[in-house]
Amino acid sequence: MTTHLQRILDELPEAPGVYKMLGDGGNILYIGKSKCLKHRVKSYFVKKPVWEKAEKMAGFIRDIEIEPTHTHLEAMLLECELIKKHRPFFNSQMKNDSGYLYIKPGESLSEKPVRILHTREEGCFGPMRSRGSVEAAVDALVHLYPIRREGSGFVFTYHILPATMTPEEYAGNRESLRSLLRSRAAAERFFRMIEKKMKEAAKEYRFELAGKYKDARDAFGYIRNQIEKYRSFAKKTIIADIEDTNGGRRLFYIYRGMVVYKDSAKQEEMTEAKREARLEEFRVKGEEMLRAERAGIEKAMQEKGFIDYRDILFAHLASLPKNQVRVL
Repeated sequence: MTTHLQRILDELPEAPGVYKMLGDGGNILYIGKSKCLKHRVKSYFVKKPVWEKAEKMAGFIRDIEIEPTHTHLEAMLLECELIKKHRPFFNSQMKNDSGYLYIKPGESLSEKPVRILHTREEGCFGPMRSRGSVEAAVDALVHLYPIRREGSGFVFTYHILPATMTPEEYAGNRESLRSLLRSRAAAERFFRMIEKKMKEAAKEYRFELAGKYKDARDAFGYIRNQIEKYRSFAKKTIIADIEDTNGGRRLFYIYRGMVVYKDSAKQEEMTEAKREARLEEFRVKGEEMLRAERAGIEKAMQEKGFIDYRDILFAHLASLPKNQVRVL
């Protein structure tokens, strides 16, 4: 512990923000965030750090830079942005965007019924983060093919070995998959049919078969949850009203998972009419900013790194009280 580091630790604020651990020559070793910079940064220099990573890193730290933020949300988003920009050695999450995957029903009999892609193509679904989970889901579903539409439902059966499909069966299976991946209603009907088959197998004491149907249900559920999570959020324009560390309010205009405009507001007693007027004024400014910056915003949304950014934002908004999140 040098006197320089001790002075930094003594002056740390009790505020949310981002910190950078710097090594020799100002090289960034690690970027982190916290609801309270004072407590988190000091925890790296205790006799026995909680994190193994902190213990390994401590001897290399020569300097610390901090950037306080108004809210924990802004700290999380800034951390994500800086990790992707600097790619520090000791950071593992959010610096590698190649891990995102998409799935797409195959186009011809020479292709697998479902392809796993690393880049977005027309007609694909995603993004999804866990390669292992995606591969397991795709492998589990192959035992149900061919899936055939019948009325408003689907017909399928479990095959111990994947069935060999004719060109007609492959084409019908492809259209069924597209429907199941696009439509929540179709997916729910498919879920009900799998569960019906699972219960029938268990009733007949065919527990191994029931377990296979359960695996297929869980696999499809993972894929649908990943798709729906992003699909529903990506269509929304939201105003979030979050308390900041100074006792005021922090307003965010969010377009399809991107913070377009933000501003501070005083925390004061006001009538409902005044509050609505303040939010309306903020909405108008947010729309003006969106119109002015739309091209750049739309381009940023196509970057793979935006997925982490959007996921952080979505998870935080989902944790807020409903009166702090307004869908426009």
